[in-house]
Amino acid sequence: MEVGLVAQRDNSRAVGIADSIQAALSDDGVSTRLDAATAAALTESTATTDEPTDSGVTADVGVFGACDLVVSIGGDGTFLFAARAAGGTPMLGVNLGEVGFLNAVSPDNAVAAVREAVTAINAGDHEVRKAPRLTAQCDSFESVPAVNEIVVSGPRRGPGGGATFRVTIDGSEYTHSHADGVIIATPTGSTAYNLSENGPIVHP
Repeated sequence: MEVGLVAQRDNSRAVGIADSIQAALSDDGVSTRLDAATAAALTESTATTDEPTDSGVTADVGVFGACDLVVSIGGDGTFLFAARAAGGTPMLGVNLGEVGFLNAVSPDNAVAAVREAVTAINAGDHEVRKAPRLTAQCDSFESVPAVNEIVVSGPRRGPGGGATFRVTIDGSEYTHSHADGVIIATPTGSTAYNLSENGPIVHP
């Protein structure tokens, strides 16, 4: 069992929670993998407090797909950063942000929630909510899978900018118009950029 930990950058509270989770998992015999920024922040915190800590395995976030669970500690941005590389690995979000649509766990319950998730995964008794992702292809370009949305825009917004778009769904034309851009959002992303542009909220 290996758990990936990603803490929000420049957030001492997130780093402290990551340290507590890592210590608890170490006591339980569970190994951890940290992204480079989280590992560096934990090392700096240890140097300040003179308290020894097990730094775990430091790696680029891109290898977190090999973990059994990835824990994101921060806001939705931190969750999305970790999700880019998590692949099909289950994710658990600890919410330190203002909104936290993607993070279900409160900071006070973080250690207990992670331990509970690890126990459930080991027992094969865990439940996950699968979130659809999007990819974009154009000529030789292919995007990484997007959790929230893909935006296709003209060269600039406002008068004289934009572009003409033709949107088709399953081969049938949905709309044809000149606009600043087009947002293609997942249900998860419907509460993000899509909502700020007065788009509809879609239940996951």
